Amino acid sequence: MEKSYAYLDAVIERMIQQDRSERYENVAEIKVDLMGHKHKYIHQQELLKARSIVVMRSENTDPLVDEPPQLMSATWDNGDGILNLNLTCSVNQKWIEAMQNMYSGNSVMGKGPENFRISGNTASIAADETTNHRIIDYFKQWLPVINATYKRMIDKEKEDAYLREKKAA
Repeated sequence: MEKSYAYLDAVIERMIQQDRSERYENVAEIKVDLMGHKHKYIHQQELLKARSIVVMRSENTDPLVDEPPQLMSATWDNGDGILNLNLTCSVNQKWIEAMQNMYSGNSVMGKGPENFRISGNTASIAADETTNHRIIDYFKQWLPVINATYKRMIDKEKEDAYLREKKAA
């Protein structure tokens, strides 16, 4: 059983006691006991999160978290039909993964985040003159979501590393 639900064993054990005096008297008593465990669990999670934040801040930070990529410019070459969106900095594979795996119901047909090719600080996609501006507008909408997703991925990695270190200690 998941460690965070281990308290349920004691609750269930008390519920099925043969001796009525050892069982809960009513449902309200069960709720009070469960709520007490829930509050304790939430408190433990908040403490763990606070500890993780302290650890994360003390470690080297990620430049893509500190200064998330923004759209700097866009160029379109009529000859090859490629729209190049230039970001303020180069991105790594994890950021690309955050972009390509995000759900976006908003995009030009066939021009969603998963269809872009990323190299350094440039995101490229085949486009035509009629769709360029819409693609750029959607990309601007996606950037905050991508950057937030990337930050969550980095924070999760740091928290997992902290928990592994703590467990090993």
